[in-house]
Amino acid sequence: MGYSPNHPLIADLFFLFSGYLFIYFVIFSLIESGIDSASSFHQKYNQKNIHRQPLKYLIENKSLVSNGYKLIFNLGYILIAFLALKHYILK
Repeated sequence: MGYSPNHPLIADLFFLFSGYLFIYFVIFSLIESGIDSASSFHQKYNQKNIHRQPLKYLIENKSLVSNGYKLIFNLGYILIAFLALKHYILK
């Protein structure tokens, strides 16, 4: 990465931090609202199939599904951060 020739590590850390802020505030909000919207849609318009899987699991475990998606994004971010900073870490 190295956006600043004088302090490439600081620039890389700032870039990664701002990327995580985007993930935290935008992507995680989209995950929460998407799961809530899907759940409320099916509760309102799909009552005859609400007892069937996977709808039943989604409605009963909204927070677990949401946390699972967030975990995937966090693990992906950790992998990307390691790959971006590996030449500083493995010196």
